[in-house]
Amino acid sequence: MASLKQRGGKYYAQFYDKDGKQCRVSTGIDVTPKDGSKPAINRRRAQHAADIIERRAKGETSGADAAAALHALASMVADTPSLTVREYLERYEPSGGESNRNNARRAVRLFLDFLTARNMDSVALADVKPKTCAEFLGEMLQSVASGTVGVYRNHLTAAFNRAAREELLTRNAFALVRMDEVMNQYAPDMKGRDKTERDPFTPAEMQKILFEFPQPWCDLAAVSFFTGGQRIGDCCTLTWGQVDFESGLVHICTQKTAKKLAQPLDPELRRRLEAIRAQMADKTEPHVFPTLARQFARSKGTVSTAFTSLLRFHGILTDEPAEARKGRRRTVSKKSFHSIRHAAPSIMQEMGVPQAVSQDVTGHDSRAIHELYTSTSLAARAEALSKLADAVRPTDDTSTPNSNRRHD
Repeated sequence: MASLKQRGGKYYAQFYDKDGKQCRVSTGIDVTPKDGSKPAINRRRAQHAADIIERRAKGETSGADAAAALHALASMVADTPSLTVREYLERYEPSGGESNRNNARRAVRLFLDFLTARNMDSVALADVKPKTCAEFLGEMLQSVASGTVGVYRNHLTAAFNRAAREELLTRNAFALVRMDEVMNQYAPDMKGRDKTERDPFTPAEMQKILFEFPQPWCDLAAVSFFTGGQRIGDCCTLTWGQVDFESGLVHICTQKTAKKLAQPLDPELRRRLEAIRAQMADKTEPHVFPTLARQFARSKGTVSTAFTSLLRFHGILTDEPAEARKGRRRTVSKKSFHSIRHAAPSIMQEMGVPQAVSQDVTGHDSRAIHELYTSTSLAARAEALSKLADAVRPTDDTSTPNSNRRHD
């Protein structure tokens, strides 16, 4: 039997589903009856509703039967509202990596703020209209880039898809909204003009970054480059527990997608990591780059901004007049740390590495790879990373990374 919890004047059913996951779902029944009847009556009704919800979650009754029973029960309670979109979204837990979950929570928070500003907090989850969703996305377009708005739409679509699977609604309003139609209606002058593509670094530029930048930046870039172009957050937060010198692997679980990668430890990267380890005074420090890890935890953008400053200092990035952007849209440089992620697969392909291998090394999802069920071997990925190293190795092979500054 499900237990009852009170929250915001409502009764919630709390139970464990068939997979052992704890669930808390609103019964839609008030703790204090609005018809003046005794509170014990509503509690009994709420308990009945909670038991129905639990049986549905455990697959012991069909969704149709559960919905009919709950509807009949609701008709007995005066002024009992349906589950509101706020009640549902506030308990919604997104899946995926940390970055993905944070983006989803931000999308949910912005949508709820949008509803609050329009006195729509009490709108039922099943009554959300595609027009409301389009208006929300249109408002977001006035302050952030269209790509970011598209991310918001995708996360909210996923949230409403889960509600549909739980049979809390019959249609997903966000899934019925097309981004191109929203752009045409709310921001036709911006279509195709507010997206900045990152340019990849050339082999010569990567060579300068890897061998002329001060530490720890050259080594941070090396971690990214020699693991196939991993993102700045995954490199800043790399721990010694992820580096297996004995088996020659670097284990990465991407923060954005929670994808797990086991990359061969290229000899150049091994040499750098062993040097870092040897120089560290505190051998119990878990992070490879302690200072950068703490800095990234405080402010993710600060690390990227510092790296971009080095690109300008070394002449890799030249300042150009920035186009004025509306609202909170950022002025984005053509090259940044993320350009390593573009450079790695580009250089691998130039060196003759098959596309399937380069995409597997980088960690990009590829529909073609999935359709062909292609799984690249560890040896193939090691060879690809070796070619990356060949492409950026100084011609005299005597250059070493800047070591005249103390490592973090």
